Amino acid sequence: MASSRKKTSSPRKSSKREQHEAEQDVDHYKFWILNRLGFSRTLDTRGQFDFAPRSRTTIALDFIGNPVAKDGVPVQFPERHLTGYTLEPPIPTVPEPHRRVVFSNQFTQHSEWHIGDPQLLLLPAGKSFPEQIPPSPKPPATHYLCYQVRMGDVIDREVQLQDQFDDVIGAPEIEGPLFPAYFGVPVEKNGEPIGNPDVHLAIYRFQPRTGLSSPIYIRTSDQFLPLLPILLSVQGPTMLAVPSTKLDWNEEP
Repeated sequence: MASSRKKTSSPRKSSKREQHEAEQDVDHYKFWILNRLGFSRTLDTRGQFDFAPRSRTTIALDFIGNPVAKDGVPVQFPERHLTGYTLEPPIPTVPEPHRRVVFSNQFTQHSEWHIGDPQLLLLPAGKSFPEQIPPSPKPPATHYLCYQVRMGDVIDREVQLQDQFDDVIGAPEIEGPLFPAYFGVPVEKNGEPIGNPDVHLAIYRFQPRTGLSSPIYIRTSDQFLPLLPILLSVQGPTMLAVPSTKLDWNEEP
């Protein structure tokens, strides 16, 4: 267990420079639900919470994350997408400890979430519409292990989101409130270095106000599935990932 790695210092305040740098390096991402594609792959991950690599097994490809313009702030890296793979639940004999994380981002100077097991793995990906071939993922290649939020404050505000799928639909989307869903931690995957170890993702779930009148079809490319032989069907929007600075963390009793 990583109890000796518990942090006991008081949470520090992030500077505006740190928050600005987080947003310079990583876009906001809007996640959409895909028609589930079953996919099993066992791999090792190691992040800031781990003493040693831990084995994880994916179940399915469930999400595509598009860089998104939030409240009119333009996208910086339009070709950097993320695919989201749901993970097999942890083996009961090797449970993850519950943890507390403190972070800041555009929504908050100081937010505290209590997190449980990792449930999602995000991979750098390329994405295209059916008539094109998706490009290879663009560096830096940062993978995120996403831990379920057990408790955290709701962001009671509206945000305007516009990504490539909203362009297809023809209008930006207004969503809110935002509910804590996952905390994304940069991790090594199978010993590969972390492209950007300083930026975390606070991932919020929202209830879509409008649905798709018809599915959007796409192709994706990542390390697991370099080029899918089938088209993926986009079902609808579900989450917003916000680049964040982690200020403090500790394991809970």
